[in-house]
This record gives sequence, C-alpha cells and structure tokens, in this order.
Amino acid sequence: MGKLRNCISLLLIAAVFIFSPFYVTTIGWTFRRFLKQQAIKLGDLTGNQGLGVNLKRSLNTLTENITGKPIAKKEKTAMSKNLKEKEMEILRLQSELKKFKDQKKQAVMWRMYDSSNAAQLDRIMGYVAQVNHRVDCWFAFDVHAKDIEKAVLYDLEKRCKKAGCYTFFYSASSLFEVFPKLESNLGVLGTSMRKVTWSQHGEAVGVWYSLYPDYEYTWIIEADVGFSGNFNVFLDAFQDEDSDYIADLFHPNARWDKKNKHTQEYAEMARLSSNVTERWRTWEFLTRISKRLLQKSQEFMLAGATAWSEKFYANICVRDVFPGCSNSRVDSKIKYGARKNYFWNANVSCSTWKGILEDPARKNRLFHALKKC
Repeated sequence: MGKLRNCISLLLIAAVFIFSPFYVTTIGWTFRRFLKQQAIKLGDLTGNQGLGVNLKRSLNTLTENITGKPIAKKEKTAMSKNLKEKEMEILRLQSELKKFKDQKKQAVMWRMYDSSNAAQLDRIMGYVAQVNHRVDCWFAFDVHAKDIEKAVLYDLEKRCKKAGCYTFFYSASSLFEVFPKLESNLGVLGTSMRKVTWSQHGEAVGVWYSLYPDYEYTWIIEADVGFSGNFNVFLDAFQDEDSDYIADLFHPNARWDKKNKHTQEYAEMARLSSNVTERWRTWEFLTRISKRLLQKSQEFMLAGATAWSEKFYANICVRDVFPGCSNSRVDSKIKYGARKNYFWNANVSCSTWKGILEDPARKNRLFHALKKC
C-alpha cells in the first residue's frame, strides 16, 4: 500500500513538472522565436524587408495566443493610430491626384496684341496668381506685331518663369509651315502676309494645338477682356460645362461683310448656305474650344478649308458638320458688364475699371475693352 502511495506521489510531481506553465511558456516562446526567424528570412529572400517585418508583426500576434502573452494596450493604440494615419494619407493623395487631373484638363490662353502693355500684363498676371496652377496659363504673341513693347516681352518671360505660366510665339511663316495651303489662299481671304496673323486666329491656335494637343478644353481670351473678381469664380462657373464651343453666337450683318471671306474648300466642308444670313459668326473676345473641335478644325485647315476666324469655328460646330458638336453662350454662366453684351462697353478707362472693382454690384462680371489697364 505504501509503495502504491509513493508511486502516485511521484506521478503527481512529474505531471506538475512536465505541464508547468513555465514549460508551456518556454515551448511557446521557442515556437514564436522560430516563426520570427522564418519571417525575417522570407523578407530577406524577397528583397522586401518591409514584408518580413509585416509578417513578423502578424506572426507575433498569432503566437501570442500560444504563449498566453497579451498584446499591450499601448501597442494596440499605436498600431491603430498608425493605420488610421496611413489610410487618411492614402485618401488625401487620391484626392490630390484627382484634383490635379481635373485641373490640368484645360488651358487658358491670353491672346496678346500689338498694343498689349505692361498694365494689361499686370492685370492678367493677377489672374494667373489666383488660379495657382489650377489650369495651365498661356500667353500667345504674334512676334511680327510691330508695336509690341519689347520690355513687355522680356517682362513676360521673366514673370512666367517665376509664376509657372507659358509663352507661345508665332508668325506668318509658322502658320504657313503647319498649314501649307493657307499662303495660296491669302487673296481669297482678303488678307495679306502682313495681316494674316491678325485675320487667321484659327491657324494661330492650330499651330499651338499641333504642339500641345493634350488639353480637353482651351479658353482663348483677348488681353483687353477683364473679369471683376477672382478668376477661379469664372472657371468654377464652367467647371461642369461640356460644350465643345462656348462663345457668343450671332448671325452676320452687312457691315461686317469682310468677315464673310472663306475658301471654297471651307464652303464645301462647312456646307455654307448661299444666304449669308444663315451663316454663323461670333465675337472672339472670349471663347472656349474643346479638344474634339480643335482636332476637327485641324482637318479643315490642312485641307485648305479656312475662313476669317470670327466664323471659322462657329459654322463647323453649329451647322451639323461635326456630329455631336455642342455649343453654349458665355452669358449662360457669367454676366457681362454694364450692358447686355460686354463688348459694347468699349474702351474702359483705368479709372472706370478701378471703380468697377470696388463696386460689389459689378463683381464677377466680364468687361471689354480694357486697353490701358
């Protein structure tokens, strides 16, 4: 009996010794250490130390159940916070990327004149600063314009380098190089070597488009058009507008008959009516043209189908020549100045412009023509 009692005692002692938490923990830690080593080795093999570290972290969490060692509350909080911060950073970067893609879909080109001056440049540079790279801002200059202040060109280059805007210089020879048939049509169009860059703005824009064809929409704004507010308000007004052509469309009249000039190729491709009152023309002070319409226009000009720029885009878009071409008016989104049509508000003096900018009732409107400011 005593021997039996002694055997039972020895078995109990052995059981306590064998199944002690110390040994369970030791076995667990040994297994955990083995898994850590394997995770690090995997990271080394793949050349991705981050992978090894992440696997190690995941395995640590799994093996803690074996060892019975709980995850510290402080570590849980830190991990959760870090994960949340990473998620927020990803969302922020995605938002910035979308914003960047949306913004860079369009360009704003200011067409400068012979009479363009430092005051106009100051005003437009104010718009460039306001949009702050929301769109790409361009300045287009005819380098043969005899009255351009040379200091303005130098100042423009210097300021664009700092502000991040772009310059595009063109001449009659560049128009002929891109559109070879234009030179032989000067007489038909009622223009000349000296005036062709003034009458054929379509070709001038076409030369630019041949170099920079990636914008979905391009605003073309003459230098003497002023906006009495933050230029972002103007862009916001048309942000969801997908029209191919935004301008002021109207029928021609007798006193503008010189603007009816066009080539025979244009009459055929644009399907012009013999009745001039059925032909469209528009003011050019402010227009927006889609990439689709610019591409179609290139096809016209390369074929020798061209016209004075006041009618060139309008008839292509409006007269069912280009299926699906949509158009809308500028004043459907933004009001003009003192009168119904801002272009009648001619020669706005600098003192008048200053008063307009200080008048809340005339805020965020378009005015023309600001020749000196």
